[in-house]
Amino acid sequence: MEKKTWKLITIIFVSLLLFYGILLVFGGNIAGLLYQALFYGKYNTMFISEIVLLIFALVMLAVRKRLNILKPQGKSIVYGIKRGIPIFVVSLISLMSSLTGIMGEELNVPNLISLIILAVTIGMAEEFFFRGFIQGEIVDAYGKSRKQVIISVVVSGVIFGLVHLTNALSGQDIITTLMQVIQASSLGILLGSIYFITKNIWSVVFLHAFYDFAIMLGEVNSYKDCINSTDISMVMLIFTLVASLVYVVIYLVGAYLNLQKRHVNEYIKEEVTDEIIVKDRENATKAKKLVVVVIVLLFLVSPLIPADEVENFQICYTYENVDINGEVNFALDNEFVLNDVKLYVDDHNLVMESNDGEYKTVIETLEDDIYDIYVYELDNNYHILLNANEILYYGVVSKDSVAITSEFTSILINSFQKYDVPEIMDMGKFESNDGVYPLIKSYVSDYFIIKDNVVMVIE
Repeated sequence: MEKKTWKLITIIFVSLLLFYGILLVFGGNIAGLLYQALFYGKYNTMFISEIVLLIFALVMLAVRKRLNILKPQGKSIVYGIKRGIPIFVVSLISLMSSLTGIMGEELNVPNLISLIILAVTIGMAEEFFFRGFIQGEIVDAYGKSRKQVIISVVVSGVIFGLVHLTNALSGQDIITTLMQVIQASSLGILLGSIYFITKNIWSVVFLHAFYDFAIMLGEVNSYKDCINSTDISMVMLIFTLVASLVYVVIYLVGAYLNLQKRHVNEYIKEEVTDEIIVKDRENATKAKKLVVVVIVLLFLVSPLIPADEVENFQICYTYENVDINGEVNFALDNEFVLNDVKLYVDDHNLVMESNDGEYKTVIETLEDDIYDIYVYELDNNYHILLNANEILYYGVVSKDSVAITSEFTSILINSFQKYDVPEIMDMGKFESNDGVYPLIKSYVSDYFIIKDNVVMVIE
């Protein structure tokens, strides 16, 4: 055989050896990580929501015959990233902050994979819908003069920001929500300007995905994400508002640079004169200086905030680990009989009803909506668990006290203690050699017990 043929055979043979070697050595581990990430990743619930939005966005693009946006029609992704330097820089700052926060911890790789998948999905879903569909519709309807383009980009960006008002419905405080709306609007304007100039949807998909990944990475190892405190000092409140406004300025300056006459005129095929180019360069220089000034001011002010103020700004839930063996038992239904009293959940309230159905009491005094109930007996007591999403109500009442009376209602309500827990999938009891404990299973399949009035995660 010819030398060329032997060379080809050798390359194929060595490649096959490497392929099967890697498959045997790493294949099982990689498969295991992917399985954990896809089925038990922390961000899978959010991922499913974004998949729904992604499908909706693709349907709307298809209906309006805009699927051609998926094929780059203008500048390269790299050019788009350059136009989005303000977002990229902010993302890098957030990434470094997140990496500092998790440094020294054991990295939860399935959660990391889950986060990467989520960030990419968010980038595609929201950019396809808000930039590809909504902005495209507004620009086509309103016109393509420089003034009309700027108005269209601003309007679509503000719509993107206003959508974040829905976060207030999930319990987020109004100040945080309003600042989020302002930041998201300015970010949307910048992303919209990049997309208009580049005509490449994938550049804004990358920037959006990297932005979200950098921000969310800091909590990749936690069982439950941190939340902003609703009771923070005036110093921290002012700093937070100033920092948010600084980022708004950075995003808007970036959008301004993209929407200069030269760039817009190139896109809409209008004349680009030397005078326009010189004027734009002068404006760009001033804008860049402004960005540098606000960033420097932000970093100069940061050390003035006392450390304890920063620590109290966010409430982060941590759980002790407990090494314990035992048997888990979960409920098969949502109705439990205590002596002659039935306890169940109806319309997000705890309900007590006599077995004969003559008496019924709805307990509406609990602060949170109730979704599920679990009850188990131990000695002469009933142990009652109530699922309020990321809150667990746990109470113990004597069997002898159970009755359809206002006195027992008061006893029951006063028995409950509230625990901050991850989102609950199942509730039950954990039976071990040293005792029986209330048990919850989180939506990512971690097991938690309450021991000595403390929530602990089973190793």
